[in-house]
Amino acid sequence: MMLWSGVRDHHPSIGFVISGASRDCNGLLGNFVVVSTLYTNSFGERVAATHSRCKHHRWQLDGQQIESYGLQDELSTRWVCWEYLEIGHRIIHMDVFRNRSALTAVICEDLARVDPALSLIRSLGPNLVFALLMDGPQLAFRWPGSYAASLTDGPGSSVLTITCAALIDRSNASRKAAGLRRGPRSIALWRHHLRMGSAAPPSQGTHQLTLLPNQQAPGAPARQQARSGNDDRRLSQFRHHGLVLPERGSYRDSSERNKAGRLELDRRRREVSG
Repeated sequence: MMLWSGVRDHHPSIGFVISGASRDCNGLLGNFVVVSTLYTNSFGERVAATHSRCKHHRWQLDGQQIESYGLQDELSTRWVCWEYLEIGHRIIHMDVFRNRSALTAVICEDLARVDPALSLIRSLGPNLVFALLMDGPQLAFRWPGSYAASLTDGPGSSVLTITCAALIDRSNASRKAAGLRRGPRSIALWRHHLRMGSAAPPSQGTHQLTLLPNQQAPGAPARQQARSGNDDRRLSQFRHHGLVLPERGSYRDSSERNKAGRLELDRRRREVSG
């Protein structure tokens, strides 16, 4: 929990942190998403409200995926492998930030399976949905972009799917070994109902990526719609506006592009708060 306490104490402009984790808030091993919303309470104290939940579905790997990700030395391509994971009670958390906005986070196939949990998300219609994946390149025509449409076109949520660069690199290495063209190195995809998707391709050697979302103020023409189809001018919507790619080097590097991105984010926060 050092990450959350560090953000809480040293980065007052950050409103929430989302991360994958191998342990939950109680120390149990598994596959979890951890969400922490950061705010100032009535006593003027900076508070981090943190919770975790396990994924709802096991990951299945077939022979084609095992070969694609270069895992033949560990797993046989003749097998169908399932993630060794205990599935407990299915839980969905909704977190409020900036007073009028709500977010939730899902893991891998939680985004694709039509079950009571996903139906609940569609009914509540959060402004932001974050999907943490172990997947290949994030492109609009692939399965994450397609399944995100069930949330962007219905309740009008904005969805960010994000995968790890290492898995894309393994897939590209397998393609290169087979004499095939490398695929795009796109680790993230932002989608809302007015835009098909915006891929985020970091270069080799980078350790961070900054997306610049633009919050549409409540009452503006591009307001979010409730699932019933009725307009609600009290709800705000988030759109992808830009991308800041850091230069190669360590996480602590401060390139001019990163500085410009932080200044832009600060300017937009002031506009929203004003």
